[in-house]
Amino acid sequence: AFIASLITQISEERLLGHLQSLVGIRHPVTAPEGLRAGGAYIAGQMKSFGLDLLEEAIEGEHNERFVNLIGRESEGRSGKKILVIGAHYDTVAESPGADDNASGLAVMLEVARILAPLRGKLTPQFVAFSLEEEGFLGSDHYARQVRRNKVPLWGAMILECVGYTDARPGSQTAP
Repeated sequence: AFIASLITQISEERLLGHLQSLVGIRHPVTAPEGLRAGGAYIAGQMKSFGLDLLEEAIEGEHNERFVNLIGRESEGRSGKKILVIGAHYDTVAESPGADDNASGLAVMLEVARILAPLRGKLTPQFVAFSLEEEGFLGSDHYARQVRRNKVPLWGAMILECVGYTDARPGSQTAP
């Protein structure tokens, strides 16, 4: 019953709004301003849900600074095992990234909105990875930090291309 009540809070309107705000080329070389704008949107959303925001700096191939964005409960409630819910926010060079991966980001943000006020045995940490299309630089950096800092990681759910549709029998259907 509790999970069913959470599911009813999912807003199709909010999901579509996130997509409209995020779709566009977000690439560190061909559209770095788009990548930064996408990051700013994600950061603003996380803050609006009452999450503390950590910007984890990573370097691109040309010594440019990009960030993983980590939304989490305030430090005062730390010590619980962490459940990472993540998605990447960069795109390949010439793609508007609607499915790969604005769709994953939209779902992550909607889950963050719903789960942010809840308290339980696990602490959700919402991570928007940068530079995934450049050799998984963002997630590699994040994983090294988790290992180095001995973060009590319980598990991870990474949302990738969740908006994909296929007309073949047995495939998902739209919307």
